[in-house]
Amino acid sequence: MTQSDAVEVTVGKKGEIYTTQELRDKSGITPGGKVIATVVDGKLLIEPKKDALSLLRTPRIGGRAITMKELREHREELAKELER
Repeated sequence: MTQSDAVEVTVGKKGEIYTTQELRDKSGITPGGKVIATVVDGKLLIEPKKDALSLLRTPRIGGRAITMKELREHREELAKELER
């Protein structure tokens, strides 16, 4: 999102951040879903936490057969992403 795409959002009394539907749609944040929040260079970054289903839907390997070693590596990578 560029500076010209920036959207002002509201922070509630308890620190809740209320986003717009557009921001949620663009970022993949869903109601009731979990997010990962980090601070980088003094900026708050919020991104959706990947769940097993979304990770499985993400294309990672081209339409070719893979070896058992590649499968193990792929499973380890998915497991690490779920732990985040």
